[in-house]
Amino acid sequence: MLLIKKTGGSFGGGSKLTSFAEMILEKFGDIQKKIEDATDLLIKEELGDQLNIDNQFRDNSNNH
Repeated sequence: MLLIKKTGGSFGGGSKLTSFAEMILEKFGDIQKKIEDATDLLIKEELGDQLNIDNQFRDNSNNH
């Protein structure tokens, strides 16, 4: 189960992620970061000279 739903109308209802769903989101973020880092490295290795890429290819501000 990923979502806990609570019925109750306009003031009593709502929904909440389960701890399992929160773990999946966290792991997905970890995987996404690894993919981005690997992609940056490959681009630098394969195209760095042509694109004049220095040692800091990606801005580490995490603006995704």
